[in-house]
Amino acid sequence: MSIIRLFPGGADTHEGDGEGDRRFANRYPARVPIRLHLDNGLTLHGHFRDVGTEGAFLVTRDRLLGVMQGEEGEFGITPGEELDHPDQGRRFPCQVVRVEKGGLAVRFLKVPEANFDSDPL
Repeated sequence: MSIIRLFPGGADTHEGDGEGDRRFANRYPARVPIRLHLDNGLTLHGHFRDVGTEGAFLVTRDRLLGVMQGEEGEFGITPGEELDHPDQGRRFPCQVVRVEKGGLAVRFLKVPEANFDSDPL
């Protein structure tokens, strides 16, 4: 299953945000609440600004001190206010590819189909 199926709406073809950005794929504007759990034990809260087939940009007010490019973790999607518990959702493995003031870009790592049958966050 593609992560894009979780984000209905139109695509915005975008050829990068500037120097150093090598993204040449459709991006979908999104304001989806996200909880990012990094392997170093840090948890960040925020929302996706946009999402594409290979990655996304997470906007956060949390301090990014110590977050490094190449760091891996999992992000959890909370798909709606109707959920009884904020940790209901799915987890997806990712890798930090860029850190900047106010947020970070992540690359999606391969998600086995079995992950959709596993327990939520």
